[in-house]
Amino acid sequence: MTNIHALEAEGKSEVVTLETENKGLKKENKINQSHKFVSQQLMRLTNWFDSFFGNKKYLLEQNGSRIRFFNTTNKFEKNEMTNDNGYRVSLRFPNLENLLQINIERRGEEESGATPTPETRLTTENVRDEGAVRASVSALYRKSKKLDFKFTAGYKFEIPPFPFLNFRVSLEDKIFTKWKYRFISSSFWEEPIGQGQSFSYDFDRKITKDTLFRFVNEYSWFKEPMIENFSHGPSLFHRLNQKNALSYNFRAKFNQKWKDRADQYAASIVYRHNIFKEWFFYELVPLIQYNQVENYVAKHGISIKFEIAIGDY
Repeated sequence: MTNIHALEAEGKSEVVTLETENKGLKKENKINQSHKFVSQQLMRLTNWFDSFFGNKKYLLEQNGSRIRFFNTTNKFEKNEMTNDNGYRVSLRFPNLENLLQINIERRGEEESGATPTPETRLTTENVRDEGAVRASVSALYRKSKKLDFKFTAGYKFEIPPFPFLNFRVSLEDKIFTKWKYRFISSSFWEEPIGQGQSFSYDFDRKITKDTLFRFVNEYSWFKEPMIENFSHGPSLFHRLNQKNALSYNFRAKFNQKWKDRADQYAASIVYRHNIFKEWFFYELVPLIQYNQVENYVAKHGISIKFEIAIGDY
C-alpha cells in the first residue's frame, strides 16, 4: 500500500509539473504573438509608404525597419551608479532598394555587444552623442555587395538644435582565404564641433561554427578642439546556444597627448541572454580598466543592459 501511495503522489507531482510547464509555454507564446503583431504593424506602415514608389510588398516582407529600446545601468568603483535609457527608430523602404532610411534616436552609454554586428560602431559616434536626440535621413548607394556609400543629414535636438552631416564609405571583403576585413571611413561636420573624421579597420576570422575572432582598430579626430583617439585590441565571440552568447574583449586606447603609452587599458566579458527569442535580451558586462590618469591602478566595474527590438530583428 505504501508503494501504491508513493506512485500516486509521484504521478500527481508529474502532472502538476507538466501543467506548470504548459502554462509557461502558453504565456511565452502569447508574448511572442503580441510582439509579432506589433512588428507586423511597423512593417505595414513602411510598406504602405513604400508602395508609392513601386509594387506593393507583402505585409511580412523583411524590409529592415525596426525600433529598439534599451536601458543601461553602470557601476564603477568609487563612482555612483548611473542609469541611462535610449532608443532608435530606423525605417527602410525595399521598393527604393533601401536607398532611403529615416532614423530617430537617442543613444545611451556605449554599446559593447556580445555578438558581432554587421556594422562597427565608430568611436566618434559615442563621443559626439552625449544622450542627445538625433533625427536624420540617409541615402545609400550600394556599388556592390562589398562596397557602399552612405550620406546622412539631420539635426541633433539640444538647446539650440544643431545640424550635422555625415558621409560614410564601407568596404568588406575576404583576405588570406579565411580572413575577412571591414573598412569604414566616416567624415562628418557638426555644429558647434565642426569637422571630424573616423576610421574603423577590423579583421575577422571564423574559428568554428559558433566562434569568431576579431581584431579591432579605430581612429578618430576632431578639428576644434583638436582631439585624436586611437583604439586597438582583440575580441572573441562565442555563441553557447540559441539563447546565450559570450564575448571576451581587450582594448588599448591612446590619444594625442599620450602617444608613447596607452591612455587606458580595458578588459571585459560580455554575457548575453535572449529572454524571448532575439527581440528581448540582456547583457551583463563585468569589466576592469587601467587609466593613465590614475597611474594604471585597477578599476573594476559592471554594466547591465536590457534591449527590446520591434520589427525586423
